[in-house]
Amino acid sequence: EEINKVGEIVSSYLDPSAQVMWGARILPEFRHKLQVITIITGVKSPYILGPGARHAPKSELGVDMLK
Repeated sequence: EEINKVGEIVSSYLDPSAQVMWGARILPEFRHKLQVITIITGVKSPYILGPGARHAPKSELGVDMLK
């Protein structure tokens, strides 16, 4: 029952035409806890880094650049 609620909540934040697939596994050591891992692909948003994202030069990260 709880996992269905999680699926509904996650789906409510996505485009209505998004394909949502999920699965669940019950682990006795979790006792009465629920762990959620969400993998979302195909998102096109300026807020999500992708192949075209600007990466800071290593000098900005405190790493010496060698030539």
